Amino acid sequence: MPPDGIPSVTANPVWDANAPSPIPVAVIGLAARKALGTPGKGVVLAVFERSFYIKGLGEQLACLGSVEIGPGPLNVLCPLPANGGMAVLGVTPGTPVIFTANALRLDGGAVFSFAEAEDWRPPVLPAWRAADLRLGLDALAAATRAGLPDYGLGPLIPALAASGGVAALSAEMFDPLLRPAMGGVAALVEWLYRWAPLVDGVVPPPPRETEILIGLGPGLTPSGDDFLAGALIALRALTRHPAAERLADWTLSLSTTGTGIISQAHLACAAQGAGAGALHNALAAVAEPDLVGLEECLGAVAALGHCSGWDAMAGVTAACATLAAPPA
Repeated sequence: MPPDGIPSVTANPVWDANAPSPIPVAVIGLAARKALGTPGKGVVLAVFERSFYIKGLGEQLACLGSVEIGPGPLNVLCPLPANGGMAVLGVTPGTPVIFTANALRLDGGAVFSFAEAEDWRPPVLPAWRAADLRLGLDALAAATRAGLPDYGLGPLIPALAASGGVAALSAEMFDPLLRPAMGGVAALVEWLYRWAPLVDGVVPPPPRETEILIGLGPGLTPSGDDFLAGALIALRALTRHPAAERLADWTLSLSTTGTGIISQAHLACAAQGAGAGALHNALAAVAEPDLVGLEECLGAVAALGHCSGWDAMAGVTAACATLAAPPA
């Protein structure tokens, strides 16, 4: 077993012809299909009430879960029992997994077929205008002034959505656990305001102060990582590629040693502009002029993890605000 305590994965699986009838997978993200597309043996890394993570060949990850968790680049969605969670499937961390090109099987248990699954890709954001983005951010600020959790980076959303930039932030807005991140958030916001509007040219890396965000906070996807992921997704969707490329390179280089394997997988997807479907829908509701469905989209964001959805939405908001600001 490797030093990290996670069993290695190998090719050449032995498929049991007497395995139970497969559960059909309805939707699969492209990163998940890539992770599971080569026959081999994998292992379950982590188990939650409605989903579990699998490590496949090449250290690539996929997250198999019920349709309620929503689409995303790593997600493999299928109908699962409403009660009993993953215990019904008998899956626990360390459970071996065997997969072929079109299916996977939990060791001694359920089989899942993704041969006819629909591929999920992030939606393409329509053309946007700074004025419309400003209206959307005002609506976002109004919709989130009440009801946000008092932990994580979500409480920053109303201030980040305002046009005041770093000046709108204060220590009182930060969860005490994440208060050390204030300098890093402020430094990243300043960097975004300066460099995100560029449509071409060379962008310098974020300042050293921002490094504190990598791996900051509890959980498998820490708040600091989710914030960076949200900013990356928004920069890609809003076609500000110079800043997106620089932030992606910087984030991925630090994440290899600064955070866990599951968060690394999500950051790798965000670097390409892909995140949870709920986050993309919320971004579209902010960027599109009619603003229809914003509150419904935010409800779906709130359901993403303990506070991961709000943490990522804070990063989305920070990036959007820099592009909605009037030219200097």
